[in-house]
Amino acid sequence: MTPDAEPRELPSAPEPPSHSHILPRIGIHLHTEPPDGFEYWIPTAEELDNDEGGLGFFHETWIITGLTREDAAAIVRAESALVQLLIATSDGPDQFDQLARGIEGSGELPDRLEADHGGPVSADVDIAVLSAVEVGVSGLVHVLAAIGAYPAASCRGHTGADAWARWPVVYFTARKELVRDIRPLVAQSGCGFNLDGERPEFLVIEGPSIRETMLLAGLLLEHPMASHDWTQMSISWPRGESVPSEKRARRHVDRADER
Repeated sequence: MTPDAEPRELPSAPEPPSHSHILPRIGIHLHTEPPDGFEYWIPTAEELDNDEGGLGFFHETWIITGLTREDAAAIVRAESALVQLLIATSDGPDQFDQLARGIEGSGELPDRLEADHGGPVSADVDIAVLSAVEVGVSGLVHVLAAIGAYPAASCRGHTGADAWARWPVVYFTARKELVRDIRPLVAQSGCGFNLDGERPEFLVIEGPSIRETMLLAGLLLEHPMASHDWTQMSISWPRGESVPSEKRARRHVDRADER
């Protein structure tokens, strides 16, 4: 968006979930500044054309482009509705995660959830949209993509020895200017930046629970990003999911000068 561009009405985001005692949460030390020495970069056209996997070849991801803020806003709203439904149905963090995993695996709301807690909340839940990325980080992944970043992988955070991450994380890369723009919002939301020593080419946004990552998604959605060119968008998508036809038109950009 150039300084002289016409003002546009930004999509609004729902309030972040309350009842935080129901949401899985873990105490972590948060860094509100991006790591020193990170080499900022954006993918080349060849990397975006890769059909073998997503950025960084994380397990079961591929690249999708063409996402708008309006697309992301719809996902944020659906995610919020689903989390409200899960909170109303769960008696604690373990059950919340168990129910969320079941919905993500099946792509459907369990019959008893609709029967016991139906109505306006469940009517707003679009499982077809949400099944692609885990509940609680899906909104953030899509909003990051819509403002010009390049998400590569994400996880809501799980317990157990086989957990890929124990707290919410989103791996991404972006231009330095965009990271500078979002830094205050990352801090405001209660999230932070980090680096994974095994994947140093990606920045990590992390939070103690999905309440913070969902809050950050809403803050980013409503904040104008002066450094963003609206034609530069991409996200990663799990293998096996059908890709909406309107998201197949790819627009590529050259690697950033900072690389």
